[in-house]
Amino acid sequence: MNNRKIVICVISAIFIGLLIYLPNNIHFRALCGDSGALVEMGDKLIQSENKNDQKKGYELLLKAANKGNPEAMYLVGWCHLYGKGIEQSNLAGYDYFMRAYDLKSKMSSGYKYVLIRLIGECHLYGKGTFQDIDKAIDFLKESAKKGDVYAVRQLAIAYGFLALGIYERKEKEEVIFFPDFYFNNRWTVNRTYQEKKTEDYQELNEEEKKYISYGIKAYAYSILYSQIETDFDLKKSLESSKKDIPTANLYRKTYDYGLDFTPARHARAEIYAKEFLQSIKSD
Repeated sequence: MNNRKIVICVISAIFIGLLIYLPNNIHFRALCGDSGALVEMGDKLIQSENKNDQKKGYELLLKAANKGNPEAMYLVGWCHLYGKGIEQSNLAGYDYFMRAYDLKSKMSSGYKYVLIRLIGECHLYGKGTFQDIDKAIDFLKESAKKGDVYAVRQLAIAYGFLALGIYERKEKEEVIFFPDFYFNNRWTVNRTYQEKKTEDYQELNEEEKKYISYGIKAYAYSILYSQIETDFDLKKSLESSKKDIPTANLYRKTYDYGLDFTPARHARAEIYAKEFLQSIKSD
């Protein structure tokens, strides 16, 4: 084989190698404007502790978002919400979340259900939008039913807020019945039904029943979160989460019944938690 043939063979081999290598190289694909590659690179960079990397990652994601990539829109919203590579802005974060949500059918599930949970959190705490407990619970349940454990935690907080009277639900919700449910158990002694009607053991009114029902649901979700992820102190978490809510929205009432758990209410919460898990499996 003469030198000319050798050169041609080498060049051909290099060319074939490039044809195979370049389409699979993320940097080359990103350079060519491939939105999937831009998202993959941008997602890694915004997770960095380095501010310059975060900024570069945000810029890559913004390019992909402008090309109509919904996962990039979600990640750009996340950057705005948490101030990664860009100045923190709840309004911009929520706006990008909703743009991504409109295209959610094109998103991979890993991004989609985190997006849905974060929209629920925005409505729960009034980040970038109006506070709306009904919308918050709807979004959080959708995400929780697809396996997002942190959505389960936020559901515990949402129902805890309802039990404390921080929010009111506009839509009606079924009240959970269980023995011991309809009484304010201030004294732990055995009494007859008639004795339960005395001043020491008053039957709850309809509003008090509602708060206890929400409290049972809050505890049920906290049970699920504790089993799946870690120990979870519902009362401490509620107090901590209240700091995220504007003071003007904290119109807490005097009802603590919802978080006053008797053994029977604990048992009902466990039943409700099992029912919710079963509903996830049947979907």
